[in-house]
Amino acid sequence: MRIAFLGLGHMGTPMVRNLLGPEHAVTVYNRTPGRAKALIKLGAKEATSVAEAVENAEVAITMLSDDAAIKEVVHGPSGLLLHLPPKSIHLCMGTIEVETSAALAAAHTKAKQGYVAAPVLGRVDTAESRHLWMVVGGPEPQVNRCRPIFDALGRGYTRVGPNAALAHALKLGGNMLTMAMELAVSELVIYAKKAGLPPADYLRFLNTAVFRSHMADTYRGGVARPSFDPEDQTLDLAANEQLLQQSSDMGVAIPVADLLLARLQAAGARGWGEKDLAELSEVCRLETGLDFAMVPEPEEPAPTPIASRATEPTRSEQEEVTPPMEGHSPPQAQARSIPPIVVRETHTMSKPVLPTSSDGSASPRRIASFNLYTAVDGEGHVTLDLERTSHFEKIKDQVWAWCQGQRYETPWRNLGEVELAFNHVLFLLIQRQVLLRPEAVLELRSTFGGGAKARVDGDIELSVSRSAAPRLKMLLGI
Repeated sequence: MRIAFLGLGHMGTPMVRNLLGPEHAVTVYNRTPGRAKALIKLGAKEATSVAEAVENAEVAITMLSDDAAIKEVVHGPSGLLLHLPPKSIHLCMGTIEVETSAALAAAHTKAKQGYVAAPVLGRVDTAESRHLWMVVGGPEPQVNRCRPIFDALGRGYTRVGPNAALAHALKLGGNMLTMAMELAVSELVIYAKKAGLPPADYLRFLNTAVFRSHMADTYRGGVARPSFDPEDQTLDLAANEQLLQQSSDMGVAIPVADLLLARLQAAGARGWGEKDLAELSEVCRLETGLDFAMVPEPEEPAPTPIASRATEPTRSEQEEVTPPMEGHSPPQAQARSIPPIVVRETHTMSKPVLPTSSDGSASPRRIASFNLYTAVDGEGHVTLDLERTSHFEKIKDQVWAWCQGQRYETPWRNLGEVELAFNHVLFLLIQRQVLLRPEAVLELRSTFGGGAKARVDGDIELSVSRSAAPRLKMLLGI
């Protein structure tokens, strides 16, 4: 498909990377020059104007920052209305007001062009890992033409019918819920700290036992370990969301919007506008006068080798809750201790393998790190750490995990279940049946024909397909 992509911001750039390949010819344009250099090396073509970018496009994707930008790109003298070929489609994937989206649909229809609204839910990391979720509105034939694009960019989409503007209405409501969740989680971090609970552990518990949310997985790390990187949604952008005012304009009372806006304005008053939305937890901390330093963090357990086989816990071990491990470490990092028996809630269709005691009964469940999972070797059940797992391989109808150079049978039946179980982790499909954790690569060398060989723990060399090699090099900074 011939695609024009307009807008190479923090979300647009990784989206273009995921579109590049033999299936699509992508021409990019950005109002601020100089952002396309890396994409050109990967196969994109750069245009110097909107008109040049869309002159032969079947679909023109816009991923722009606000309504003013989208109006300029569509209605300007070199814009889409004048230069997008008839019957070609404007696919609007940015977040804009409902009225603006409805006006665009009418204008493109008058120009005999198509218009599909498909705003995305997600952040930069989900864009990079193809885990975006799209809300799609527009005439069904036009939506169907865009499906290969949706497949390349995300994990799925929700259809709202032929009225394209409804997609932006739903997306704005999703934004409100996301920000309200951010506020609620930030307040819960305060509660956890005051109660002496490690916030990351508490949030894992809530997202396992109380509710299950992919967005909560995404934001959990940001709240527990705040990011000062403004590349995702900033506090200023959140405060300027038109939805905060639109809810009252529509006669809808949303009290949490007033509280949220107050917290965001407090952040702006402190000069924090360019910080990540995850910093809302820091705003709440200061507003409540909590000193995090007053609550001691639990000490890290001493490093020990990975357990080769699970053993029956003593009564004292069953009653003790071992703090789950946090974060990711490079391949050279030392091993950390692992509780003797941990069962991870995978929430997949397959039944997880449960460790058993000597009498054959299931051992008690314990709160587990999201990076721990159970598997089986030739002698019994083992607890494995994802940070020491290099890759997963599907053999016939079973998925096997490779951990420190050894192979273990897992409860999963396909690689999709692995990605769902660890949806907070970036994987790369390097072969049809091999799912690699890029952080586990110790050495990467190119091979004839455009492929590569990746060396992982245990001196195992994995073949990387020609289509996956450029993305793996990019992820590794090569």
